[in-house]
Amino acid sequence: MTHAATLLTTPDTADLYRTALDMLNRSGVPYAVGGTYAFQYYAGISRSTKDFDIFVRPRDVWRVLDALKRAGFRTEIAFPHWLAKAHHGDKFIDVIYSSGNGVAKVDEEWFAHAIRARCCRARSTWWTLTSGGTRTRAWRRTAQ
Repeated sequence: MTHAATLLTTPDTADLYRTALDMLNRSGVPYAVGGTYAFQYYAGISRSTKDFDIFVRPRDVWRVLDALKRAGFRTEIAFPHWLAKAHHGDKFIDVIYSSGNGVAKVDEEWFAHAIRARCCRARSTWWTLTSGGTRTRAWRRTAQ
């Protein structure tokens, strides 16, 4: 089943996120969408957001950052133990690969139960729900 999420930001920002997701989809690197977009998908509660969260395995961080560079983002490793960022002007994507305390690294278990969903009108993305930094449900991206 495919669900479409309401835009939780301005149309131009959603277009930027869609461009990033389309580039990630073309790169084939596994990722999961989290944060506000996942919360809306699961709980039906919408709120505007200042950023976009994706989750990746630590071994895939550089592949994700390379794909985001090709989409026009400036990238950085903000905190080597858990977080990278991709900036485009005042907009940014958090690339999360572990918990802030470094204990819960994103691994295959985070991608164990995949469902396809649309986000920011991208062709296909996968969702994960996070709540207070704790993963409550995860999904896996597979070949189309």
